[in-house]
Amino acid sequence: MKRYDVAIIGGGPAGLTAAIYARRANLSVVMFEGNVLGGTLAELKRIENYPGFMGTGKQLAAKMTAQVKKLRTRVVTENVEAVKPIEKKGRSPYRFSIFTQKSEFSALSVILAIGKKRIGNGVERDYIGKGASYCAVCDGFFYRDAVVAVYGSGNTAVDDAIYLSNIAKKVYLVSLSELQAEKSLISKLKSAKNVEILTQHVVKKLNGEEQLQSMTVFDIASVSQKDIEIEGFFVANGVNPDVKLASKLVSTDSDGILAGDTVCDTKGVFACGDAVSGSFKQVVTACATGAQASEKARAYLLSQLSSRI
Repeated sequence: MKRYDVAIIGGGPAGLTAAIYARRANLSVVMFEGNVLGGTLAELKRIENYPGFMGTGKQLAAKMTAQVKKLRTRVVTENVEAVKPIEKKGRSPYRFSIFTQKSEFSALSVILAIGKKRIGNGVERDYIGKGASYCAVCDGFFYRDAVVAVYGSGNTAVDDAIYLSNIAKKVYLVSLSELQAEKSLISKLKSAKNVEILTQHVVKKLNGEEQLQSMTVFDIASVSQKDIEIEGFFVANGVNPDVKLASKLVSTDSDGILAGDTVCDTKGVFACGDAVSGSFKQVVTACATGAQASEKARAYLLSQLSSRI
């Protein structure tokens, strides 16, 4: 089994940046990403606050990915199921076993760049791939001239509804509360003639046998419910840090991984990006913490080598 200096779990902007810095420091690196390299960055429809770049998230993710691959980083397209620290005998540093469904890897240090996961509603669970989706940018194309619904109330939901209004025949935006998005977004949404906003409504269930055919919505104000025919249903309730894997390895709280200065409380483990508790969840800050975590890992490995000389 090959041992790497650094194992990076997650291929979003934080993980990609960590890989770039680690490889430029001549460290051997393996990166794990079971989905799309770039993570949720690749879903962003526009980026206007990343210095030196204006375009789509997919374009920026592609540039970062190309740079990582040019540095000959090993990328494993599998999800990590477990990370187990193994303390060796003598003066050898901690080593970590990283398990995927198919393979096992070994590394001297680990960088957790596991990002965030979308918050679901439960009603969509049985219809994922059958008309329900968490990503309007990824799947909106398949609903050209169709009737679709977006479920949520914040910036993500409103932005998704605006995006889909340029593709679908009709868009329902269903929200339990009044819209919580930025005023400029709400104004743009209301100018779209094919969008119907249903505030104070709850999606009780989705209907259909092999494919989604309708949704049952409950009107809180009138205490009544009805079925609305739709072909696509997009969940847009925001995201939470994806700390299930990390919680078995390092300390976490309700907001994410506890990592002061990207350093976790398990020796040899570092964290960066949106999964870190208290982090400002922006692409530029994810990249910054990725670079920092990589440098901390490099310094850690150097200290371990010095202690054995």
